[in-house]
Amino acid sequence: AYRNQRAWHVQSLGDARVLQHQGGFLEAATLIWVAYLASADGAKLCAVVTTSEVFASYQEDYDRLQNSIRDKVAAALTKGSPSEERSTAMREAAEDHQKAERALQQMELEVKSMGAMGASINPRLRAYRTDLASSRRRIREAETALQRDGLALDAPREDKVSSDTFTRMRVGTRKLEDAKRSALEAEEIGLDVMNDLHSQREGIMKTKAHLNDVEETLSLSKRILTLLTYRTQSNQAMVWCIAVLLTIAVLAVAYLKMQKLAASLR
Repeated sequence: AYRNQRAWHVQSLGDARVLQHQGGFLEAATLIWVAYLASADGAKLCAVVTTSEVFASYQEDYDRLQNSIRDKVAAALTKGSPSEERSTAMREAAEDHQKAERALQQMELEVKSMGAMGASINPRLRAYRTDLASSRRRIREAETALQRDGLALDAPREDKVSSDTFTRMRVGTRKLEDAKRSALEAEEIGLDVMNDLHSQREGIMKTKAHLNDVEETLSLSKRILTLLTYRTQSNQAMVWCIAVLLTIAVLAVAYLKMQKLAASLR
């Protein structure tokens, strides 16, 4: 019984993949859900069901938006319709084109999340991308036709946008010019400061050289004074020596004369 149930489960998944490749995503989702009820691996299959349902939802939105674009472009090109209705239909067609673009992008993301199962859906997505480009081309042709009929109601808005853009560019240019002027002024001030610092450095270097000269002069003067002091002290010592010698000599002469005088008195 278990083998038969497993075989039926595998066959159901195979039928679901075939239906999914053929475009029947809702039928494939229903068949996979039934297989989920009969299988113990429901957690893995539930992710496939969610992915298929999301893809089918985006596909329905894309088809609906493409039909809406065709209808609104046709309404915009109807000559007998009021001008306001034609312009409104043109704007709505452009908005629907943007929504269809987003829906197609979501479908592409869902296909990438399917892995190997999404490889067979890529040709259909490329066809959708080609249809979307054709819709965009029809919208541009319709806009050109409306402009020829004098119904270019978006032109003032485009002119306003262009004017605002030009104003912002002009303001930005003015700010850049002010910034450039400020940078040049700062550069000039910096150059002046650098020149002043250079002049002060030269003055400091000259003062330093002068101080070095003064220091050398003072050192020479100190050496001369020291030499003079040594000479003065040596001269004083010589004077004292001479005085002592003279005193001794006088005393010796006096002593000899006293002896001669004493000898003559005898």
